[in-house]
Amino acid sequence: YIYNNRVIEFVAYTKNNSKTGAGVSLNAISVAGIDIYGNTLTKDVISNPRFVSSVPTSNYNKPEVYNFSHLLLNGGDRHMYRYSQNNNAYYTIEDSWGASSLSAAMTAVMLSKYPFYKWHPEVVKAVWLTAGADPANPPIKRNGKDIAGKYTINMNTLMENNKSRYWYGNNGDFFDNETITFSEKVEPGATYNAAIAWLVRGDYAAEAKNTSSSYKIRAYTSKGTLFTSGTTVATNRVGKFTVPSNINTVYFEITRTRNVANDRVILGFNLHKQ
Repeated sequence: YIYNNRVIEFVAYTKNNSKTGAGVSLNAISVAGIDIYGNTLTKDVISNPRFVSSVPTSNYNKPEVYNFSHLLLNGGDRHMYRYSQNNNAYYTIEDSWGASSLSAAMTAVMLSKYPFYKWHPEVVKAVWLTAGADPANPPIKRNGKDIAGKYTINMNTLMENNKSRYWYGNNGDFFDNETITFSEKVEPGATYNAAIAWLVRGDYAAEAKNTSSSYKIRAYTSKGTLFTSGTTVATNRVGKFTVPSNINTVYFEITRTRNVANDRVILGFNLHKQ
C-alpha cells in the first residue's frame, strides 16, 4: 500500500515485548517506545525480523526510530492515554503505540513547514534516520547501557540542518551504470549524518522472501572516501562522517546493488549536520 500510494506511515514496533505485524513492514517507519529518560520500554533486545527464520543473513534492521511513549506528569513518568467516545473512558497506550503516534504528530508539524515531504515517505524516513543519529540529543538506553548510534529526537533535530533529495520514476531512470552521483556543499570540519531510504514492492517481498531493490551509498571528497554503507538486506542506509577542515564539497555515490521485478525508483536522501 505504501509503495503504491506513497503515504507516510508510522507503526508500533512492539506490543507486550513482541514484534507487531505492522512493525516489520519494509516500507513503514517502525517506532519503538522509550520513557522520558530515554530508556527502552522493552528491557530485552527484540531481534530484527527475518525473511526466513532459519537464515540470519535475511535480517533487516527494525525499528528505524525510538520515541517517547510516556509523558512527564506531576513529577513522574506516566503513560499516554487515549479517550474512547463510545465508552466514555480513557485507556492506557502501552508499549510503542504512544511512540508511533507522537512520531506521526511531529511529522505533521514538519509537513506544515515543509510541505515538500508530504508525498515522499522515503525522504521522511531518511530524515528521521539522520535525526535519530544526532548526539546533540540524549542517547537511547537499554538496561542502563547506551544503544550505539541511537539518540532521542526533538523538533529541532527533525526540522533543522537538513538537505533532502529524492528520485521518483521508472526503473530505468536516473542511473548511469547503476549509479547516481551528486554533490552537496558542506561546512569544513563539521560532522554530518547521511541516509538513503527507498520503497520496495511488498508483493514481491512476500513471495520471494527478499527485496526487489537494494542500494548502497558512499560519501567521498578529493582526498578520499568518508564512509561507505553496507549491502545487507535493507530498505535504508545511514552513516556518519566528518568533513576535512579544508573541504567544502562532498560527493555522494548511490549504487543500485539489486534490481529485480522491474519496480519503480522511489529513493530518498537526507544530509543532516550535527
